[in-house]
Amino acid sequence: MDRSKKYIYGLGALIVLLSIVKHLTYDGNLPGTFWVFEFSSFMGVVIFVYYFLQVQNKKDKSISELNEKLAEQTKEHKQYIKAIKSELRQYHEAEKEEITFNTKKDKVIKKVNEIADKEKNSTIIGDEILKIISKYFEVSAGIAFSNDGSVFKAVKLFALEDDFKVEEFTPDEGIHGQVIKEYKPLKIDDIPEDYFTIFSGIGEAKPKFVYLLPIKINEKTSMLFELASFKDIKIIPLWKELLSERGSN
Repeated sequence: MDRSKKYIYGLGALIVLLSIVKHLTYDGNLPGTFWVFEFSSFMGVVIFVYYFLQVQNKKDKSISELNEKLAEQTKEHKQYIKAIKSELRQYHEAEKEEITFNTKKDKVIKKVNEIADKEKNSTIIGDEILKIISKYFEVSAGIAFSNDGSVFKAVKLFALEDDFKVEEFTPDEGIHGQVIKEYKPLKIDDIPEDYFTIFSGIGEAKPKFVYLLPIKINEKTSMLFELASFKDIKIIPLWKELLSERGSN
């Protein structure tokens, strides 16, 4: 009960108490008009108290509703601030990831170009490029193919046994040949059932993504890098830029 209600209850109780005391201590006879006035006064006080309490209850109800509305708005405001903070965090993470990727992209393109332009041996080129890619990207396994005439053969394996059997192919055969012919990198996320299994410290499983990355070393030599990973390493845009820089060689 708030202070104003306490005061009005106290005033009503005081009036009633004084009226009782007055009647108990007064010995004379009182005229009828006095009783009428007394009763009217008492009823006036009762009505006043009643209406005062009604107004006060409405006021309390309005304050309560305002408090509830304020609490709801405060909750919505906190949720909005939380959402904004989450968006800002995602934006900063994306910006940081983009900066990291661009830095990584520049380094990979530069080193791949240096190796491709410097080395003549396709086995060394395959080994060095696989090492560079695995350094900057989460590659679980990889194969470097190089053409021997019109046939592409595996010249280097990464994270695979040396006796791992890799089939040869020509530019007219299968998806590998299609990538060589079109000279466009390809990401595969629908992994065939017969695709090789990757062994790791926690067991063995098929990769989630496979990337086929073609590159022309010179007029006579072309290579294809087949990469397997458990996550999307987003290397396709980088490789497209690399191919664009190298042109048709």
